[in-house]
Amino acid sequence: MTVGIQEMYRRLKTNMAVLCRHERTKEGDLFIGIESKPNEGHAAMLLPTVASVIVMWRKIQEKFGIDLHKKV
Repeated sequence: MTVGIQEMYRRLKTNMAVLCRHERTKEGDLFIGIESKPNEGHAAMLLPTVASVIVMWRKIQEKFGIDLHKKV
């Protein structure tokens, strides 16, 4: 990964954690999902597969303490 892509991935995780925390303060009853797009490939695609989305959610859980209930 290049430095730019690493920074983009770090920002994606951070912003998803911010979104999840905000959603929790607003009743916390929404599902938050990320859909990978493997057939729309791009050189800088951050989440090309379902496995990469699952790994990202786990990293968000570990780093930010986000509960993964209703996160897909």
